[in-house]
Amino acid sequence: MVIFQIFLVKIYVYIASYKARLERKKLEEAEAKQNKADEEATASARRQAGKELEEEGKKLLSLEDSLKKAKTEQHAKEKLADSLLTEAENKLKKAVHTGDVTDITVAQTLLETARLKHAEERDS
Repeated sequence: MVIFQIFLVKIYVYIASYKARLERKKLEEAEAKQNKADEEATASARRQAGKELEEEGKKLLSLEDSLKKAKTEQHAKEKLADSLLTEAENKLKKAVHTGDVTDITVAQTLLETARLKHAEERDS
């Protein structure tokens, strides 16, 4: 009977050991599954962040292009205003030299307009 009891104890120990291995295996599988899900979530977040970063980069490039165009337009307007101012000054000098009152009035009006335009371009 003692041998039978020892045999039963060995069977119980074997069963307990087997159950422990099964439980450990289940835990390892669950942990591996969770790790895989975490890695996929991290990878997805990285892809999303990369897409957002790329979109922001495109927006910045677009804004940079817009700024360059605006600066080019501003420069062209300033150049035009300077040219208009120079032309008006030359026209006034010529009108004063010839003494034509009508040309002097036209040149003064043109000069005032050119100065206003130049001031507007400088202030904007």
